[in-house]
Amino acid sequence: MLVDIDDGPKTIEKSIALLKQAKDEGVTSIVATPHHLHPRYDNTFQQVLVKLAELRTHPEVQALDIKLFPGQEIRITDSILQGLD
Repeated sequence: MLVDIDDGPKTIEKSIALLKQAKDEGVTSIVATPHHLHPRYDNTFQQVLVKLAELRTHPEVQALDIKLFPGQEIRITDSILQGLD
């Protein structure tokens, strides 16, 4: 749902359409989980926070009254613990 982050929507309009669909299906909260340390996508948590803030402040998104939370999809690899140092 975050605009222009990995395989998500490329425009704010498409993101809003996804959120409206979620609202119509009774969704009240969403955790945004773009990829982290993925071979094709490298999204820092700071990027996620910035994109989420942009989405949260859009008037059409605010009118939907869906709670949006940051997160990331973590790829489990043999070297994942090295990133915690």
